[in-house]
Amino acid sequence: MRNNADPYATALSELRTTAKWLASVFSGAAGLVLAGATFSNLGALEITHPRFQIALIGLVSGVFFLLLAARIIVPVLTPTELYASELRDCPSRWRDGIRARELRKLRKIIATHKDLLPKGLDTPDTLLDRRARLSVEVCEARKQGSADLSALQEAFNDLDRHVRSLLYFGRFQLAYIRFRYRLDAMIFAGLCALGGLVMFTWAANPPDPPAADTCKPAACLSGQAYMPPCNPFTPLPTVPLRCPSRGSTGVP
Repeated sequence: MRNNADPYATALSELRTTAKWLASVFSGAAGLVLAGATFSNLGALEITHPRFQIALIGLVSGVFFLLLAARIIVPVLTPTELYASELRDCPSRWRDGIRARELRKLRKIIATHKDLLPKGLDTPDTLLDRRARLSVEVCEARKQGSADLSALQEAFNDLDRHVRSLLYFGRFQLAYIRFRYRLDAMIFAGLCALGGLVMFTWAANPPDPPAADTCKPAACLSGQAYMPPCNPFTPLPTVPLRCPSRGSTGVP
């Protein structure tokens, strides 16, 4: 009985679990930053105030990079589809685009794993062509009732198993390629989002204004008001007395 189980299912699940873990780390950190922000203080600021403008820039940039990080990681978490026709070398279809670059990388990886192909077949193109020819031969032998039907059917099933194994391997490699090439971009977007949210939290929560200084000592003996810091233990400065001038009679 043929085994149709995907041998790379566990590795693919662990890869997606790692991507989910990274996404949860950044989302949790963003939640902690926003939890310390008080939006009521932002409403007390004037639009022209520098803190209001910095908070607005930080909030917009933080939300933008959070959405960008989600956009980057979603293709890794979604099911990876790969069809046998995409294994063929078709330069006209692979001119540009993310999918084209992923398929080119996949073909290079398959070229280094010759054990995935039957003996005597060096590329996926030759494997698919050989399976297509055997499919036609099996149909003809079934119509004619040929004695070679069993041998042809067994040869076709063997090639079909190789194609199926190649597709399983290709789906896992495509998911890994997506994760590997998007990892740096996802980390960069996550850090930028955290930076923007930290900027917003700082600007939206200005420090409390200092209390009014009501400790004002009395006027100095010289008649000039003295305004020292509000410290009741600070001694008053020594001010020399100014004696009034005396007249010629000695009477002031």
